[in-house]
Amino acid sequence: MEKLHSDIKSVRILICLLVQKGIKEIVLSPGSRNAPLLVSVAREKRLKHHVIVDERSAAFFALGIAQQTGQTVALICTSGTALLNYSPAVAEAYYQGIPLLVISADRPSEWIDQDDSQTIQQQGTLCNFVKKSFQLPTVITCNEDRWHTNRLVNEAINLSQHGRKGPVHINVPLREPLYDFQHESITSERVIKTLKESPSLTAEISQNLREEFFLCPKVMIIAGFHEPDPVLQQHIKLLASLPNVIILTESVTNLSIPLVISTIDRVISTIQPEEAETYAPELLITFGGSIVSRMIKAFIR
Repeated sequence: MEKLHSDIKSVRILICLLVQKGIKEIVLSPGSRNAPLLVSVAREKRLKHHVIVDERSAAFFALGIAQQTGQTVALICTSGTALLNYSPAVAEAYYQGIPLLVISADRPSEWIDQDDSQTIQQQGTLCNFVKKSFQLPTVITCNEDRWHTNRLVNEAINLSQHGRKGPVHINVPLREPLYDFQHESITSERVIKTLKESPSLTAEISQNLREEFFLCPKVMIIAGFHEPDPVLQQHIKLLASLPNVIILTESVTNLSIPLVISTIDRVISTIQPEEAETYAPELLITFGGSIVSRMIKAFIR
């Protein structure tokens, strides 16, 4: 029988949960310390993997897939500064609300800061640009260790998809030997699900907002960064047809509607200082992520 997955228990748990929790795309960057992860993913036929040598390029490639699909995409790199090369794309994912699962192989803790090849302080390295960082146990020696590892991986994957989506980091310390592989395939793992909240407004609040909207003579809607959404596009199209509404969008909004203004700076630049009060909205509605145009932000402020 073909040898498939790594003997390292934390790797087996991680790979199994990637499959069971529906992670479809994984981007791999070759290395030595991450070999148990690479080989296990490459031999797992239920996972689609892409091999990109340069970690910076790999991270942006994964970002693009996650941006288009809205689904969590996993990244796997080796130890050391390889992880730092993910930073630009991870920061983009954090501020755009794009789900990435960053998986970094690491040396065992006893070799950190001991001038061992390719070692840095990896735990928490991306803390400013991820929703949370997780450190898996180096060795699983008892049922509690196994339960703990399972919980951490479940929590990490859930967190990337729950609430406002975003990147999550899993650091995986791996001790040699790295190239021992078992004959049997992975089995099933405990799957922990997170219940999704469904935000809603009371009938009274909805009615109050509706009255305020239609009674206001000058409504401005500014759309920030947003993933493509056909349903939203139809609603915005209806709002744009109202006589008291003006809608401003940018290319990152991913809305293509004839009645909206997509050239914000060009329009704002024609407004003279003495006209600003005339064009100022009485009701401002914004949605989506960040707005690129400095001119509209300055005008509103």
